[in-house]
Amino acid sequence: MTRVSVFTLIERSIKNMGAINPKIKDLAIELVIRSYHIGINIQITSGLRTFAEQTKLYNQGRTTPGNIVTNAKEGESIHNFGYALDYVLVSEDGDKAFWDISRNMNGNQVRDWFEVAAIGKQLGFSWGGDWKWKDYPHLDITKGISLASFRAGKRPSVPNIPSRGYYGPGDIGKGVGDIQSDLIKAGYKLTKDNIYGKAMEDAVQAFQRGSNLSADGIWGTASQAVMDALLVNMNKPKPEAGTSEKPKEEIYMADLLKMTTGEGKNALLRVLKRFEKKEAALSDSWRKKVKEGTLTKDEGLEIIYVAIDRGYITGLVDTNALQDRVAALEEAVKVK
Repeated sequence: MTRVSVFTLIERSIKNMGAINPKIKDLAIELVIRSYHIGINIQITSGLRTFAEQTKLYNQGRTTPGNIVTNAKEGESIHNFGYALDYVLVSEDGDKAFWDISRNMNGNQVRDWFEVAAIGKQLGFSWGGDWKWKDYPHLDITKGISLASFRAGKRPSVPNIPSRGYYGPGDIGKGVGDIQSDLIKAGYKLTKDNIYGKAMEDAVQAFQRGSNLSADGIWGTASQAVMDALLVNMNKPKPEAGTSEKPKEEIYMADLLKMTTGEGKNALLRVLKRFEKKEAALSDSWRKKVKEGTLTKDEGLEIIYVAIDRGYITGLVDTNALQDRVAALEEAVKVK
């Protein structure tokens, strides 16, 4: 089943909120996005409710058909002033709403209603689920201002959206465009449109898989650090002909990893893990030397060369230049 786009959930939410306070609207959109990033689909079902709409809702189950859904008359709900919203959980495909508070769509054993409420609190909202008379879908910002004060014209300050330190589906703007530019420079087919949509999510996941990162489609500090290192090495000036006896690939890889100790050692062990049983003849002795700290730089380069040739490392160098080198290595292994 294809997951509903976060942009679809945002579009529906904006329509349902009406002429809500603009900063509340921005926070609500952020709530939809952050919930989506942890595997929970939600959409806003209600925002500003006019006095006439509140009266109609109050009359339901009293003087008009239906069930009673509110005890608030006109002017007795924060919704009437544009400082409250209601949300609902939505199915994977976006076609069905869920109101039961026990639902756990992302499989982390925490109830989704409570996870979304926790995000709402981080954004500055108060949650109806904390009230004596529970209202689980409800979030508002009042800062202690009473309904009487609202009716008299007093309004609370609304916080700005707090920084979250990462980008993900639903984000737009220059920061997203900068990541797209980096991915394009690294060879990924992508259009720079400043929108973190499905195409960008796919490109990010491909980059993360090729970089031995968790392929969650979220661009955080780990992904940016790997990209920065990659682009630095890509942008290094090439040596002039005759200035070095070593091939440019060997210079590149030697700069990328310090082969025998520290982070280089850990990196090589991660590369060797990708070999698994497929390349046992080539990797068993190497793994032992890496752990013992006796691996030489040349042997470290051999690991990298073979890993690139086999596709265990991608997006780093042109593999066509490595064919002769790898063939010679395999012959050497056979002799041993």
